[in-house]
Amino acid sequence: MRYLIALPLKESESEEFIKLRDKYKDFAPRWKITLGPHITLYRPSQFKIPIDDAIKEFKKASGYRGFSVNFKNFEAFMNHSNNAVYSEPVKHEDFEKIKELYKPQVEKILQDITDIWPYHPHLTLVNRLDSENAQRLISELKGLVFDKNYTFDRVCLYKKDHEDKNWVEIASNKLEK
Repeated sequence: MRYLIALPLKESESEEFIKLRDKYKDFAPRWKITLGPHITLYRPSQFKIPIDDAIKEFKKASGYRGFSVNFKNFEAFMNHSNNAVYSEPVKHEDFEKIKELYKPQVEKILQDITDIWPYHPHLTLVNRLDSENAQRLISELKGLVFDKNYTFDRVCLYKKDHEDKNWVEIASNKLEK
């Protein structure tokens, strides 16, 4: 089993992003997004403790306020055969603060919390793109004006077993107003 800790878009705001994602997913024949629009705080890792203990530990995390942040346009992670097109928040500070607040609990829940790359909050539009299709998609999106304000009102703990097709939310902490 693996766990993932992320901030999902406020549910009432995610539909438009999902429609946009679905419109462009055919650019990636191996497309596989198994969770709604979200910002990953800690990438998927094998679990360190049983699910009930993980939920209890997750619930101990320090509180933080809900917030809105602006996202503009699209960029791409170019990595030879596994590219992704994403939108990045204009400001990262709230995500970085929440990541730091959750670190003591995450160290007890996840086996590996090291960041392979520097932390880069983003909403993935399409993943598993080959280089050519990533370039094509970025070119197509250049004409699209994307300037959205999204609200984040909770942090979630997800799990995924071998039987699970998608990530399953097992706990959430509300971000207060």
